[in-house]
Amino acid sequence: MAATRIAPAVPKLPALRPAELPADAFEDEKHLDGLEYVGQDMAGSEVDSIEIELCRFDNVAMPAAMRRTTIYGTEFASCDFANVQADSGSLLQSTISSSRLTGMSWTGGTWRDVTVESARVNLTFFGYSKLQMVVFRDCELTQADFERVKFRNVLFEKCDLSGAQFSGAEMVNVRFVDCIMANLRGVADLRGSTVEGGDLLGLAAALAREAGISVEW
Repeated sequence: MAATRIAPAVPKLPALRPAELPADAFEDEKHLDGLEYVGQDMAGSEVDSIEIELCRFDNVAMPAAMRRTTIYGTEFASCDFANVQADSGSLLQSTISSSRLTGMSWTGGTWRDVTVESARVNLTFFGYSKLQMVVFRDCELTQADFERVKFRNVLFEKCDLSGAQFSGAEMVNVRFVDCIMANLRGVADLRGSTVEGGDLLGLAAALAREAGISVEW
């Protein structure tokens, strides 16, 4: 069976209205639609069960917690998600570029039709989530945790995955292209994926380590 082309759908934004605070502030169970946020700092707030649809965020510090949030058709550029708690949320047909996701937690959630480019995604936790039709390109993913993640049609391209965790992951049509793959954990659970032009030496060393083989150079 031929592999499905990994090309996430992209947001199709309408004409946007500039967000005005406090009217367009993040609040529990609020629906935000067709808004553009530029330069706001919401890092001190926490929200639950909000819906964000067809919006754009530029240089925005996201709330410290935004659990059970649904985001659709939205663009994030130069935004700060560092240490954000976004567990049980959904990110759909959206893009993240030139942003910082260091330490973010998105456990038990869903990403579908998502492109992440030129972003710091290190020390993130995606455990028990579902990633479908997702591209990570030119990203730092060192020590990212994908424990028991269900991958389907996912591309890692030119990413640094040093020390990333894949224990218990399930993979269907997952490709690693020109990636650094040193010191991976759970490397045996990469079965079913494809590695192209990547750090094969680093990958082999990780396989040997998990098999209990000592390698001397």
